[in-house]
Amino acid sequence: IYNGEEKTPPRPIQIAEKADGILSADRDALTLPEELRADNTRLTLPERGENGSAITWESSNPLVISADGTVTLPAAGKETVTLTAMLSYGGKTETRAFSVVVWSQAAVDADRQSVLRQAAASLGAWYKLYPVYGEDTNLNEMLQSDLKAEGFDGIEVSVQSVAEEYGGAGIAENGDITYFYTDPNAAPAIHFGRCQVTFLLEKDGAKLSFGPVPVLLYWDAEKVETAMKQEILNQVTLESI
Repeated sequence: IYNGEEKTPPRPIQIAEKADGILSADRDALTLPEELRADNTRLTLPERGENGSAITWESSNPLVISADGTVTLPAAGKETVTLTAMLSYGGKTETRAFSVVVWSQAAVDADRQSVLRQAAASLGAWYKLYPVYGEDTNLNEMLQSDLKAEGFDGIEVSVQSVAEEYGGAGIAENGDITYFYTDPNAAPAIHFGRCQVTFLLEKDGAKLSFGPVPVLLYWDAEKVETAMKQEILNQVTLESI
């Protein structure tokens, strides 16, 4: 039967022997991960195929991955190990090789640190924060949102240090924002608060200091409105006008 139609072949068709079919099927069904990181200390190497073939393994570097699947992380960098599966059935054999990259803990840490450096760099060298009164309440959440917009989700953000340049405003240890305020009756020369904030970025155990980031904090509109009503507006009379 070919494409749903019965055909008469011009010559005899040789059908693969059972052993060849089993070996081919079991060989193609084998899978191994392409890389192993620090949290993997054991690799499962099957000893029998799905269709019954026996499987033995050889390793190009038994000190990193042994033939029984024991994983020993390299001291530094990465090691590429070739694992070769030898399948046997009915007196016939097949082989299949896999390349597995084993990461050291140092390489994993460096890779995680690299992600944080890329995230920080994505914001640009002139990154600043301008919280908007009535919309923004926490500086950590603002930075986290900006990182997510650049494609770096899941990074934890916390305030590491705050250096005040202009007073009248502030950033709490948890990132909460206190907007600028001073007595408007005093005709202040400065109309905003400014500080330099250094953040701590964290993900998957890696940490990176980011900053200092300039932060401008403008008027607390609610306090200004209250002062205008209670201290200024009630003094405006027809006589004073």
